[in-house]
Amino acid sequence: QYRRIPNNNNAVFLTFDDWGDEESIGKILVVLKQHNVSATFFVKTQYISDTGRNLLRAMAEEGHDIGSHTNTHMTVNITSSQVGKLQNDLVKSNHILASVVGNTGRLTNYFRPPTLAINELGMRTIFDSGYLYIVSGDNSTGDYKADSKEELLDILVHGTKMDDGSRIPVQSGSVIVMHMSETAEYTAAALDDYLTYEENLAPGDRNKHDFAKLSDCLEK
Repeated sequence: QYRRIPNNNNAVFLTFDDWGDEESIGKILVVLKQHNVSATFFVKTQYISDTGRNLLRAMAEEGHDIGSHTNTHMTVNITSSQVGKLQNDLVKSNHILASVVGNTGRLTNYFRPPTLAINELGMRTIFDSGYLYIVSGDNSTGDYKADSKEELLDILVHGTKMDDGSRIPVQSGSVIVMHMSETAEYTAAALDDYLTYEENLAPGDRNKHDFAKLSDCLEK
C-alpha cells in the first residue's frame, strides 16, 4: 500500500473530496486557474443539482481529473451484508459522473474512500465495480475543521501534525487531501497562499514542488 506516488518531477498531488456549493467550489477553481495548477476532484454525487452539474462540467473542462467519492458517502469498510448496497452506490455515482463529464476525457476510474477508511472486502468490491485505483493520501489537512487560514497554511507548508507533535512532511509524491465543501471555509485562501509560497521558492530548493493531477503519473 502506497500513500505517495513515485515520480521524477518532485510532484505533489492536490486532491479535493466531497461536494459543495457554487461559492466553495468556484473559489478553488479560480485559485487553481490563477496558478495554472491541475488537481483531482473526488466527487460525492448525491447532492449535485443542476447548478452543480455545471460546476462539475467546469472542473473537467478546465483539465482537472474527476474521480468517485461514492454517491452517498457510504463507508467502504463493509461487512458481507453491505456488498450489494455498496455496489449500487458505486454504480449510481459512476452513472452521474459519466452523464456530466463522460465525454470530456477527464473522468477517471480512481476512487477515494470516505474518511479514508477501507477493509479488504470493501477494496475487492470497489475493484470488482470497475475502479482501477483506490487513492488514499499521506497528508490529510483536516481543512473542514480548521479554525483559520493560517492554521491550514501551516499544514500545507510544514505537513500534517501528528498527536505527538511530529510532522508528516509534504514531499515528492505526496497526496494532499482537502475538501470542496462549505465547511472547508479556509481552503481556497490557504491554497492560494500555499501555491504563491511554492512559486516564490528558489529553483533547486528541496521544498519546491511541481503540482500534478493523478493521471499525469498513474496513467504512465
